Amino acid sequence: MTTYHRDPFDRPLKKLELTVRRLFNRLFLADRTPTVVTSTRDAIAIPDHPSFVFLRQDRIGDVLITSPIIRAVREAYPDARIDVVLSRNNVMVANTLEPFIDGSYIYQRSTTSLLSIIRALRKQRYDVIVDLLDNASSTSSLLVSMSNARFALGVDKENRGVYTHVVPLLDKATVHISERIRSLVTALGIEPASVDMRPMYPISEDDAARAKSLLFPEGRPTHPVGVVFSGSSVLRTYPEEKVIAVLDRIKPLYPSAAFYVFCAPHHREQAARIAAAVGAQAVPTTSSFHAYAAALHEMEALISPDTSAVHLAAAWNLPSCVLFNQHDPNLYPWYPYQTHCEAVINHGSNLADIAVDDVVRAIEQLFAYCTIPKEHHGLS
Repeated sequence: MTTYHRDPFDRPLKKLELTVRRLFNRLFLADRTPTVVTSTRDAIAIPDHPSFVFLRQDRIGDVLITSPIIRAVREAYPDARIDVVLSRNNVMVANTLEPFIDGSYIYQRSTTSLLSIIRALRKQRYDVIVDLLDNASSTSSLLVSMSNARFALGVDKENRGVYTHVVPLLDKATVHISERIRSLVTALGIEPASVDMRPMYPISEDDAARAKSLLFPEGRPTHPVGVVFSGSSVLRTYPEEKVIAVLDRIKPLYPSAAFYVFCAPHHREQAARIAAAVGAQAVPTTSSFHAYAAALHEMEALISPDTSAVHLAAAWNLPSCVLFNQHDPNLYPWYPYQTHCEAVINHGSNLADIAVDDVVRAIEQLFAYCTIPKEHHGLS
């Protein structure tokens, strides 16, 4: 697989970039009236030996939920050239796409990087550019409009004028994000119902063996449980003192459960304090997302805020208790797709507002599902 344009200019030129985007929005977003595709009968006329480029320059979880779509396109068009635009925020999970793609571009969130990728896209002259975002994005709009692709496909939304073809936007309040973006394959001549949207993240036997050696040097416990407390921002992180309070309540009730605290490297001190306070194991931090994922793969259940770990859980059908912020009631939470989940919903923007009692109750329901035995004579 080829990786294109790892841009050396990492400093965003924010003022210029925003000016360019505003100008673009005023001049070009309503330039086209796209064809609305509701069935494969109206699909794009894909040529022989086609070339596709997919836009996925957002977060790790977005790549994980996209992997089934890329796989489906590869299976439908085995002779196609398939490339993808990633970002520095999600390139660490490119390995999940590598079996199905030929190359990637890495967007660095700078004007220099944006222009570099536009030049590369124009030179390649793709048959189809596919925007996988179901929210309007100025970056995607620029890439689509300037790509020189023969056809441009996206979900029908505010920037519909940049596409030649769109699929209807399914109800954001009731339809899972995986199924909303799956509808894009209709315009590529693929029946959406034929695409299994469970995310993919492969762990090899060697990966698993290394993870077991790290986690269980004295043998695997009966019920290992992963605890992730930090998300992508402070507002999506459950506070240290509340994590300790939850585990103080749960741990005596489930003596056969062993708790493993996972975190990003910059949260290692908090993880160590949590583990020391409740007698859990702090998992050694690593800069390798793959090593982190391999360790999570060894868990029997997962407790986590809404973060990439949730979509890894869906990839492996790992039951979970997930803490969500849902400040918009019209936006369906990103539950782990088709995987058992005990959800704790905060109808605001800060996970810290979730009560300890609510998390404890959800974990007890999760452990009942996992048949982790409870000591009824313990604390209550």
